[in-house]
Amino acid sequence: MIIEGLEKYLSRGVQDGTRRNRIIEEILEMNQTSGRKEEVITEIKRIFHANPRSINQEIISQMEALGLVLTLEGKHYKVSIGGEGITATIPSTPGDSRSGKNSASNIIKSLL
Repeated sequence: MIIEGLEKYLSRGVQDGTRRNRIIEEILEMNQTSGRKEEVITEIKRIFHANPRSINQEIISQMEALGLVLTLEGKHYKVSIGGEGITATIPSTPGDSRSGKNSASNIIKSLL
């Protein structure tokens, strides 16, 4: 979020050669992103589009391939990046036809 914000701020025309410009460029250079965010978002939506009736090993494996860790805690799964930090909570047994889309949206909003 912060890197995206700095990129937007810099693209709006921060005057070249200023201290502010140099600092922002250095921060961006030191914190380069993989550029995979949109790819990961698309894949998360694809995984949950089928609206599975429950989280299965195939879904867990696909999410792990994206670098996301699912941990069962009671009746819900906690989804995190690399198993640490901020988590998103999704039900282990979805209740309605929008559950898959809601789970995907919750993961994307919480973690990406």
